[in-house]
Amino acid sequence: MVSADTIMDAAFGSIMVPKMLAIKNFRLGLLFRILQIAALFWVIYNTFALKAWNIVTIPLPDTFELWLKPPAPDTSGASTSTGTHCTDASSYNYIYSATYSYNYSRCVDPPSGEAFDKLGKTVFVPTTFQDTMVWQASGAADCTTLQALCPGKLGVFASTAAGCTCKRSDRVFVSRPEEVALHFDHGYVVSFPTGHKERGRDKSFAEVAGGLRGSWEEKEGKDGEMATIIIRTDGTRCPVGAHMPGGAKSLWTKEDVADDGIGGLFGEWMDCAGVKLDDTAPELSSGNPGEVGVPKLRMTGMEVNLELSYHNAADEGHDIEGYGAVCYITVSVNPAWNSATKVAYSEIPDLDTGAGSFRERHMYGISVNVQTKGSFARFDYNSLISIIVNAVVLLALPGTIVRLLALNGLGLLSKIYKRAQAQVVDIGSQFTGVAARIVSSVAVFQVLHGSGDDALEKQGLTPDQIRDRLRAAFSKEMESGVLSEDEFKVLADAAIRDLDASKCSKVSLSDFLAATASQESVEPKDMVSFFDRDRKRGLLEIAFTDSRLQRSVGVRSDKVQPVED
Repeated sequence: MVSADTIMDAAFGSIMVPKMLAIKNFRLGLLFRILQIAALFWVIYNTFALKAWNIVTIPLPDTFELWLKPPAPDTSGASTSTGTHCTDASSYNYIYSATYSYNYSRCVDPPSGEAFDKLGKTVFVPTTFQDTMVWQASGAADCTTLQALCPGKLGVFASTAAGCTCKRSDRVFVSRPEEVALHFDHGYVVSFPTGHKERGRDKSFAEVAGGLRGSWEEKEGKDGEMATIIIRTDGTRCPVGAHMPGGAKSLWTKEDVADDGIGGLFGEWMDCAGVKLDDTAPELSSGNPGEVGVPKLRMTGMEVNLELSYHNAADEGHDIEGYGAVCYITVSVNPAWNSATKVAYSEIPDLDTGAGSFRERHMYGISVNVQTKGSFARFDYNSLISIIVNAVVLLALPGTIVRLLALNGLGLLSKIYKRAQAQVVDIGSQFTGVAARIVSSVAVFQVLHGSGDDALEKQGLTPDQIRDRLRAAFSKEMESGVLSEDEFKVLADAAIRDLDASKCSKVSLSDFLAATASQESVEPKDMVSFFDRDRKRGLLEIAFTDSRLQRSVGVRSDKVQPVED
């Protein structure tokens, strides 16, 4: 009956590990260490510098409310502006081509309702007007009257078979577009693949929800607040909002935006972008024949870009303490011939006769574009596991590369290394080697015992005989003091105990042979079993046993060729 100790030892008494081959080669070793250091550096950088244990998601805009305010009324009674575009408007004249030019007569301070246009989130702040007043009439009598009045209107009269018109055109600058105020509120929403969601606004606490149907819960305190920072394209902060009660600032908190949002005059937003309306825009020159002069941004208009970049405290883009989220608003400008048109009727033209009057307005000015980007990070167990797996793979890669090089790319050296690394198992050769080593071991045992062949198995080696041989073997270590008498006694007792496998207080020849063959691939008992013709062999064993070995064993006795003496 199999004992419990035997079962436990078979189940838990050993583990399987790969056999290693140590190659003594300085250059290969140096290459291996260099690759190891590179892999270790990459693992450290990828893990800690990039915080690879986090899962990163791009936030989306949740809300963006935008509104404009016209310039404050000028109650001084003086000129609406002292800028060059008002005192010397003609100095801005620009000849676009031989057939078209931009000529300016003066500047005007439009009513507050015409200081800007807004439709939803689309806004336009005009910097120039080209107004064309049109009076239309039909019939001889009405056209005669219109022709008489047209000079007084400073217009140009023209008649056709269908009727007549009186047109007056004027191109003017808007006096104070820089003083139009741009205000807005903004917010974000982000959803992680794990089901966690978060949303926040500049004027309220953030809210979080877990799972697909989790309810929103408010995050109170600074961890639930978002700070908004206005920056230039070079990353430096830029204050705006000088017209607001708190004055100009680059950092806007929940308290700052509570009443009137984030606000700044267009002049301030343009300063953050590093431009002014009176800057020239040579990239907008026409290049047409007859062109004279260089257009200025006050003439052409521009696009003001607000890029909102959201980051939470766990993300590397977040670098301000005390707030759960931060939004960096980068201000930039795209110079462009940025135009818009609209028509205002003083008398709606008759559908049949065309009689009526209206104003056609062609404007150049400033529009606003808003873009959202950013990143929110959150610790994720799956990402952590991926880091560990990737680290193990990367740290093992140098060994794989050097092993492939050593075994396949070094010519004769690789041939030798591969022979040492790959053990060839030939059962027939193994049997020959085992037989030779058994004979040698029997001779050694006979010498140790000092008796004839008949007494070897019966008497065996006594513990004292083994102890004396071991003492002789370790005499140098005992003389130098490395191995004391007590330590030697423990060593000898352990060796004698393990050699006495039959537990008969002596080491028999069978015990001795089993010990000398303990590290062999083929043990003596395997050799005996293989040549035991009474042992039942499985079909697969028979099918995959080499023909040479089958002939050696012999299925029938008449196939076994005896060896002559």
